[in-house]
Amino acid sequence: MEVNRDEVTSYLSSGLCRITFTKKDGTERTVTGTLNRDLIPADKLPKNTDRVHSIDVQPVYEVDLDEWRSFRWDSVISYEAE
Repeated sequence: MEVNRDEVTSYLSSGLCRITFTKKDGTERTVTGTLNRDLIPADKLPKNTDRVHSIDVQPVYEVDLDEWRSFRWDSVISYEAE
């Protein structure tokens, strides 16, 4: 599957997106995540906005676990807006 980063980022920024990817250990993982500040609890919002991230890795707030997680763009199997 061709991953459209702009589309995924748009889904994450506007609401929820379900992303399935392959973890480093080879297992599949699905996260329901967001980057929409209105959907992230205040105490979980990033405190340091100057942090530099790798262009290969995308941090997301996983709503089911109430924690921040990340995935590698090259490991994405599928995605869909929620």
